[in-house]
Amino acid sequence: MKFNEHGHILISPREIQLRAFEDPDGLINHAILPGTPVGFPTYSQYAKFIDYLSQRTGIHPHHFLFRGSTKIGFSISPNRKKRKVWRRYGPSSDLDLAITDTHFFATVDEEIRRYDRLPENRTQVNWWRTGIEFEKYEARIDQKGRHDCYRFFDLPRSLSCMMELEKVLKGAPIADCCVHPFIEFKAFLFRDRWAVHRRYHTDLDDLRRGLTAASHPLSQATEEPFPPDATI
Repeated sequence: MKFNEHGHILISPREIQLRAFEDPDGLINHAILPGTPVGFPTYSQYAKFIDYLSQRTGIHPHHFLFRGSTKIGFSISPNRKKRKVWRRYGPSSDLDLAITDTHFFATVDEEIRRYDRLPENRTQVNWWRTGIEFEKYEARIDQKGRHDCYRFFDLPRSLSCMMELEKVLKGAPIADCCVHPFIEFKAFLFRDRWAVHRRYHTDLDDLRRGLTAASHPLSQATEEPFPPDATI
């Protein structure tokens, strides 16, 4: 694998597709996970951003990873409805942060379980089964069961740990450190780094199926990413 002087991975969509079929573990471990996200123009700006997160959360810097198109420069999303695979990232892209600290995950998990056991919340989920809170509850169950992950936007904002994390996300120095003033900065809380690894395996498995589907398959990769607004 090749990286430039700032640690950005130098890889094409075509190589991603090839390795997704031939060596998915190597692709995850040596191309997708390591290196400086391309959403940060220099390594020093990336380090400044990570230091901000670490200093305000008490989480070790190695437990912050970035996912999505702002990590490698283009999307590998297997979503066949949105169909944004191989699109280059741009100002409208999300900045997706993965937090892999086991202790933080355990703290959040315990607060969520306490919240879900409250009588008024059990009524909303078990009796009414409607509304935004019920939808978030279903999403939490699905994401935790499938990926050992909590998505920040699915979690109750009233939890003390979530209120603190929201302050950190809103105060992040995106304008000073990133190549674009990304519209959304999203956090995904994983049980550990292996959970991120497994999530990528799920994504690549879905990508392989999408590329080889008999009906309406995903577009085959080219040497260069498609423009951010391309219709694929």
